[in-house]
Amino acid sequence: MMPKSVEHLHRKPGERALEKQRQRDEDAARLRAGTVGAEALQAENNVFASLDLRRFRIDAIGTRVLKAP
Repeated sequence: MMPKSVEHLHRKPGERALEKQRQRDEDAARLRAGTVGAEALQAENNVFASLDLRRFRIDAIGTRVLKAP
């Protein structure tokens, strides 16, 4: 069984687009039904919410090392 984190890499492009649209439709239905608020939904969908970006730093892009600040 393939890990979920890379599962999308092995799909056809159209399948991913359909999945994303289904997720958007589900989010819209939840908002209309009042089962989730806009802020809560944004937090759920925010990929970076769990990261402490105050400590985040980019040291390199590919093989190119960036200069220190």
